[in-house]
Amino acid sequence: KAREPDGGAQGFCVAGMAQPPGRGRRWCCCRRRRSELHASFLSANSDRGATFLSAASQVLDSFKAREPDGEKFDRLWGQLSQEQCHLLDNAYQIWQDRKEEAALSRLRELKTEDPSVAAAIAADPRLHRIAYQVGLLRFIHDQVGGEVPVRLDVPQLQETGWQDCSTPEKCNCFLRVTEGQAGKNAVTIAMEIETEKQVSSFRLVDTCTGESGDPVLISPMIFSTEASFWPQWFPFCLESTVLKAWAPNEHLTHLVLGIWAFKVDIVLYVYIRECLDSPEPFVEGIMASPPTVDGKFLGVEIPPAKKGTSRVTIPFQRIRGYPTGWNTLRIVAFAQMETSMSSLGWMACKVWKILSTRVIPMLVQRYEAQCKAQPVPAELETRMDAHVPMMNRMRERLNALLGEETDTTGSG
Repeated sequence: KAREPDGGAQGFCVAGMAQPPGRGRRWCCCRRRRSELHASFLSANSDRGATFLSAASQVLDSFKAREPDGEKFDRLWGQLSQEQCHLLDNAYQIWQDRKEEAALSRLRELKTEDPSVAAAIAADPRLHRIAYQVGLLRFIHDQVGGEVPVRLDVPQLQETGWQDCSTPEKCNCFLRVTEGQAGKNAVTIAMEIETEKQVSSFRLVDTCTGESGDPVLISPMIFSTEASFWPQWFPFCLESTVLKAWAPNEHLTHLVLGIWAFKVDIVLYVYIRECLDSPEPFVEGIMASPPTVDGKFLGVEIPPAKKGTSRVTIPFQRIRGYPTGWNTLRIVAFAQMETSMSSLGWMACKVWKILSTRVIPMLVQRYEAQCKAQPVPAELETRMDAHVPMMNRMRERLNALLGEETDTTGSG
């Protein structure tokens, strides 16, 4: 029987279980706290404590003994009474309303009061993903020194020894190389982009026409989450293979990137959090190279590094977008990568200087060509349909934040 990760109310956040499998899924949006970027992160030395891989492994430690068992969960859920299902639905709805601690308290009450409900919760295969997300969010919070700030403190970054890779009038980008684990080097990135400085329009919610003739709710931001399309527009991306997709905005992907004479290989877990009801509304992407047990992550086989490539580990990447208008977004990102490659400093600076100025324009250019200049291709139309619930929720919340949208052309 799986036990909850340690950490009290902050340590266990159940997602996607408001309904049994087949009735739709939602994903984890853990407790959020507003705080500025701490000086401790900006001035941290190479001794940063446990890496993410070890931290996440500790969180997942209690689940190593078994693989996710969907059949067992289906059977246990089927044994619950209608009242018990209703109580669970209510508890998870509390979580979906972003009242995480209240939801956790209610779930623990249900587990204590009824063994059959406790067994259904413990057997849910999504519990593994939830535990991993909790460990990942904890680790990022510790590494960044709190929540992602609305703006970077550029003077403080400059004063504390970060290398300035910024491009004037386009973006602020800083990095620092430190000694990582097992002889590897770690490069940490802090970046801020105002989309209007790079493209004329970055439509947050857009409507296009699909090959079917039906309207398609879409946006460059959601288009960018489709990993199978990354080689078509993302700088340096040569190959992208989705190993597992648990939900429209949660997947495990194997990437190969070509950076000049080098090829790097990355396995990346990705999920999206829509938090437009927060005090500082945002949408963000969380990414990391996951820990493995016997060559697997949550039952998914992790492929070895491809011949001729160097495996790069991404301890974390958090890309947060703060809406500033229907066509503009402020992006604040923190990322960390580890590799045994030499000459990491100069290469990282060049790579991130390119990424910080080219990703947004190339994304919008590809989006315009594929979604605006012609009907949305059938494959992409089908994939975008899966995002409709989140897109509708985003539109509703953006209307409340920004006022009724006046331009739906998405011209850029």
